[in-house]
Formats: sequence, structure tokens, C-alpha cells
Amino acid sequence: MHRTRDTPRSLGRLPSILAVIVSGLVLAGCATLSPSNSQDSETTMTENPTDASRANFAAARERMEYILPLLQAEAATAGLDMPLERLAEISCLRPEIEAQQEQTSWIGQLAAVSTDSAQANAVVDAVSAALASEGWELTRDDDPSNDPYTPRYINYTKDGINVSAKYKVGVTDSVEVFARTQCTDHPRDHQMVRSTLDPGYGKSSKYYPDGE
Repeated sequence: MHRTRDTPRSLGRLPSILAVIVSGLVLAGCATLSPSNSQDSETTMTENPTDASRANFAAARERMEYILPLLQAEAATAGLDMPLERLAEISCLRPEIEAQQEQTSWIGQLAAVSTDSAQANAVVDAVSAALASEGWELTRDDDPSNDPYTPRYINYTKDGINVSAKYKVGVTDSVEVFARTQCTDHPRDHQMVRSTLDPGYGKSSKYYPDGE
């Protein structure tokens, strides 16, 4: 079997060949990491999730001030008056943290005692139908057998807001509608506010300017 031996000339060309290979790999790597060629980098430059979440948060108050009175009216039509118990921005941080305003969420709540299951189910059905007609997406619809203490539980979402309706069984049976946004970070000078529809609006509070 004939074997070819490396000559001094062929060995002398080896460093040049290796240099070309290494140079090509480096250039390929730079092309992969370059922002102008990276879809992820372009997305990061053109989209700011923080700004988007703050924009949604700023609009959440208006959306809640629209949808909660609408659901309140639908519940009344179904036979149950549900007072608005809360419609305000609250802190998502632990109570011991001084700057409570740096991470907040909007919440809204309707609640009332229910006289019987037929009434409660009618109210939940009415709330569900109203949300669906307004273009909200159903994300949860529990089977009554899942939890004997919560025979009905539905949840809808739209524009960064979750709205749930529950029929709860206990010492006192009740129906509750609860709306909430995701927690959003804010600068230190952010001011928490509450809706003029909130029952506590205008009352003294260390967190809300309307109570001063």
C-alpha cells in the first residue's frame, strides 16, 4: 500500500490554511451576533415591554370604569344587586416596603349575598354573556364538581385585565365579580389613585391624593 508523505512544502502551507479557516469562523460568528442580522436584537430595539405594560396599565382604569358598571347592571337584570366594593390601584408589594407605589395593580370588585343557587347561576351566566359580547376571551369555566364550595367559577381576559365571577357556598352564599390587572413596575414618584366610583373615594388615605 502506497502512503504519501508530507513534504516540507505542504507542511509550510498548513498555518496559512488554518488561518483562513479560523478567520471564516470568526466572521460567521460576528454575522450571527450582529444586531443588524439578529431578529431578536431588532425586536428588542423596536419594542419595549415596559412601555407597553405601562400603556395598558394607564388605560386599565377607564376600561374597568366601563366594564364593572356594565356587569353590575347585568347582575341586577338577573335578579341580584351587586354593590361596587372596590375600584382602585393597590400595591403589589409587601406591607413593610415603604415605597408601595413602585409596583401596583388595578382591582375592581362587585359582591352580594345570594338567596339561592338558581339566582347565583343566573347572575354568573349574565356576567359571562356580557363579557363574551364585549369581546372578552373565556379562559376558565369550572365544572361544579371540582370544588363543592365554589359551584361556579368563570374567568375572562382582555387588554391585560382578568375578570372572574364566582358563586361561593358557605355560611352565607354569595356571588363575586373580581377584576384585576397584572402588577406593573413604576418609578419612585408614581402616585397611586382610585376611581371616583370607588366607595372610599375622597376619604382620608395615606396612599391616595383624593383623601387629602
